Amino acid sequence: HIPPTTKSSHEIIDNVIRIVQNRIRAPEDYPPLNIVVLGGSVTLGRGCDKAQLQNKNCAWPKRLELLCNQFFSTVLNSKQNRKESYSIVKVYNMAIGGTSTQSTATKLIEYWMYPKELKESGPDVIINSYSTNDSLPEHDAVDAVINVMERVQKSAQTFLRAALTSKPCRTAPPLVLYVDDYLGPLQPSILGEMSYNTAITQLSKWYDTMAVSYADVVRDIVYKDTGGRLFFREWDVHYGHWAHQTIAWTVGFAAIELTSRFCDDEYQKRFDRKSQNKNDVGGVDIANLVTPKGQEQHQSSQLVHPFVLPPPLTRDLLLKNATAEFEAAKEQYRLNDAKCNTSDEQLSIDHSPCAITVMSSPGLDTGGSLNKMMSKYTTNNKNWAIENNIKNGGWKNKIGWVANNPNATFTLAFTDLSKDIKAMTIFYLKSYGEKWKNSRARFTISTTTNDNREKILSKEDVWGVHNITASTTESIKFLLSDTVASGGTMKVKVDLISGNTFKILGMMICRY
Repeated sequence: HIPPTTKSSHEIIDNVIRIVQNRIRAPEDYPPLNIVVLGGSVTLGRGCDKAQLQNKNCAWPKRLELLCNQFFSTVLNSKQNRKESYSIVKVYNMAIGGTSTQSTATKLIEYWMYPKELKESGPDVIINSYSTNDSLPEHDAVDAVINVMERVQKSAQTFLRAALTSKPCRTAPPLVLYVDDYLGPLQPSILGEMSYNTAITQLSKWYDTMAVSYADVVRDIVYKDTGGRLFFREWDVHYGHWAHQTIAWTVGFAAIELTSRFCDDEYQKRFDRKSQNKNDVGGVDIANLVTPKGQEQHQSSQLVHPFVLPPPLTRDLLLKNATAEFEAAKEQYRLNDAKCNTSDEQLSIDHSPCAITVMSSPGLDTGGSLNKMMSKYTTNNKNWAIENNIKNGGWKNKIGWVANNPNATFTLAFTDLSKDIKAMTIFYLKSYGEKWKNSRARFTISTTTNDNREKILSKEDVWGVHNITASTTESIKFLLSDTVASGGTMKVKVDLISGNTFKILGMMICRY
């Protein structure tokens, strides 16, 4: 689905086009188009091997970056006779094996867990490439087709709304793109294999955002000969380099089509105004779209109207109430707009709601940041340690903070917290087999009152084992019974109360 550029998506697409044009015209003064790609092990490049290229260097996000920059290289470097090479597009592959939109992607957006280069401004484009992991039906689902469609619709919609509202006031929202790269084999039914595609197409039209399906491009070829290995492996969701290259071509072609539509619309607008200004009949005028040198800081500080979100598309949205729901959405837009027009509010915007954020994964980190945090804040530790067996055991041995013996325990103490804290979220591993039998950890969160008494804010048991033959990353949010004020202290005690192991992959201590 390519969104109509004359509708609510116009401002978003216009922002992307301006960034590219500014970079082409004056690469020394303007940043590249920053793209973040979120996904699982397929997006991370597992199974993609070509010569010396492996994993991320072989996966389609890297190929897309090379494709885009090669496409622009003639215009940028040759035409303007520049000796130094500049890239137009920078792609950050933030894929994490064994994760999903629901467990991980939305939280990465909400908690602003981007690479350090994007901490201030965030990405210009966000690509969700979780089609494979999101297409996995629940093991006890009565109807797998409906199960996947409903879960995808819920998790994808939550992600979309979080992404489209992730840059209030300051700039246009990021362009959100869904990439469907899944063909099977998680379900026996072809209709079930297409459930993700069906749900995403519906949502992308509802929100006027972008969806691209590599699966649709090669589906006829693949299903007519499922024994072929060029675009698909019938025994594995992962595939080789030709499939990854084709995904990059598919996304690149969709980007060209989107740009072409935008330029056509701009041409038509100027053509329609020719009676008012006979000289303004040409195509898109780069000079009018590019920010004059020296004014980029002024432009970035200008207030931008917040994005108008339609009401959530759920079973509860009834035809008889649709008009009222859309009016309510417009009213919420007006409230947000008034809030943005307050300069103090604009200056007070803090992208990250968290005092502590850390995540370990082959896609984000090698375990150093998690180990550093644990070392800094641990006051007591018995049989917990960092584990990084990626080189020996592959991605199934996810990097994390792991309990090595029964009754293992550790305590973290956070002092002088930089924000008010109301919730703690953890990412953890769920696995199967004898090693993970009865794996269960108890999380106890507490604070110290003014009279030096310990006050329990949350206590909950979390299982690290499940009955499916896959190791997945899960998340859970602990809502605190009381707010820990900025500057206050908080303790987190974790006890392995059954089983022989438990693995923590990440932790966020936040306002919500």
